[in-house]
This record gives sequence, structure tokens and C-alpha cells, in this order.
Amino acid sequence: MASAKARPARWWKVVLAAAFGWTLAGTQASAAPAGQTSSASEVRLARPPLDRPASARFAVIINGDAGEHHVGNCLDAYGALKTNGFTDDEIFLLSSEPRIGSAAVPTLGPNDGPPNPRNLTAVFNFLRDEVRPSDTLVVYVTGHGGSDTPKSDRCFIELVPREKDRRVAPANQLALRDFLASVSAIRPRRALFLFDQCYGQAFATSLAGKGPFISIALSTKAEEVYCQNFSPVFWKELRRSGILRKPLPRTSLKAAFDKACRHARRRERTQKPILQTAPGVDAAKFFLWE
Repeated sequence: MASAKARPARWWKVVLAAAFGWTLAGTQASAAPAGQTSSASEVRLARPPLDRPASARFAVIINGDAGEHHVGNCLDAYGALKTNGFTDDEIFLLSSEPRIGSAAVPTLGPNDGPPNPRNLTAVFNFLRDEVRPSDTLVVYVTGHGGSDTPKSDRCFIELVPREKDRRVAPANQLALRDFLASVSAIRPRRALFLFDQCYGQAFATSLAGKGPFISIALSTKAEEVYCQNFSPVFWKELRRSGILRKPLPRTSLKAAFDKACRHARRRERTQKPILQTAPGVDAAKFFLWE
């Protein structure tokens, strides 16, 4: 095994650590395997340790936009996951780089990088090989989405920032069918999907019945949505309650969803977030650890 070397924490992880009093533990990463090169634009995946727990957890955050509120969504999700016990090696953050003025902030984390097709393939293949039937998976998609036609099966996730509101090229889109193909190869015990990009409803409903999943979207139909009205409250509730770590009788994933829904509906009454489950899945007990 290649020797580990220290790496600096991402700038926003430093900010969060200061804000929440976290220590930046787990900031050692394995070097790229022999014969492979690594760069700021490639995800360098670290294999779980041999003594990994019987029930492991993994999370993927996907964001193709560099806008402030979408980057903020990533920070909210990362903060909630960290508070719930996820380590940096268990969180894969595939996000376009936020910008400070005219300068791009570099990607430094071993599991972090832009959401290009190469990195998405690497992460999904890694999860396909590593996730076991006893494990938990969380997937969060934010940023922008679109659709080629009024039909919901032609929806996609945008993987790079837009230029003057122009739609991104097909090579920089993650189509619904390709996303489903990647996810269907991963076999966790339970999985939570949150899609707060526009046209995310098609992704959430397409996952219904595919496995022991809960999938959330911000509208009952494929359309433009307002993630800022829902997601910050949802992640705050998960961070506050510790649902993903050890649920208490008075808290649940469904309770967090309901509170975020009430907040969103007060600000945008025409949209109604949805929570889809597979048959037999109880959202109120979804993260109870037997």
C-alpha cells in the first residue's frame, strides 16, 4: 500500500470546523495507486480500512454550479453529515469550484473534485464495489437541472456552471437514464436521495420501487424549483437531531422532511416537495439501527 501523506483541509472545511468546533481529524489520504496519476481535477479514492464496521456509511454530494447558494447547500449537507458521524473519507463531494472574486478555490480533498463524467464514473464504480448489503448510502444532488423535452424521462443534471443562463452541452450533463444505471449497480441496505435541482422530480420518482430507498424532490412534477426554500432547513434538522447517527423516538427523517416542507410552502405555495419510498419502507423508522 502506498504511504499516506498529509493533505490540507478544504477551505470550507476549515470554516465549518471553526464554526462548529470540529477538529479536522481524518485528514490523511492515501496516495494515488501505482500506475495512476492524481491532480486537482481527479478524485483520488481511498479504500475503506480492512477493519471497517459491519455497517458502513457513504455519502455523495453532486453540484455542477459555482453559485453561492448551491455551494451553500453543499456546506449544509457536509455539516449535517459530519455532525452525524460521517468521516471525510466517507463523503465524496463532487462540486464545481466556488469562486472568491475572480479566483477559483482549489480542490484539495482526496474524495473531492469537479462532477465531470470521469469523476462520477470513478465514484459510482467505487461504491458499486465497496458498498455492502449492510451499508447506508446518502446521495444529494443540487445545482441546476434541465430537460430536453416536456417528457420527464429526458431530464438531466448539469455538471458545469452555466454561462449567461445558456444550457450546458450534452457532454456536461448527467442524464436520468445514466444516473439510474449507476445507482442500480449499488446495493446498500438503505439509501436516502435528495434532489433539489430543477426537474429533480423525475429522478426521485424513477427510484421508487428500485430498492430500499427514500427519495426526495422539491416538486410533484418536473419543473423549476427553489432549493433555498427547502434544503437549508432539511439539513439543519438532520444536523440538529442526529437522525443519521442515532435516531430518537421524537425525531425521524420524515419529521425533518415535514418541517422543511412547511418552511418551503410558506415561501412558494405552488410547489409541493415529495418523499417517495419503496413498498414497505417506513420513513419514520428508516434510520433506526437494529
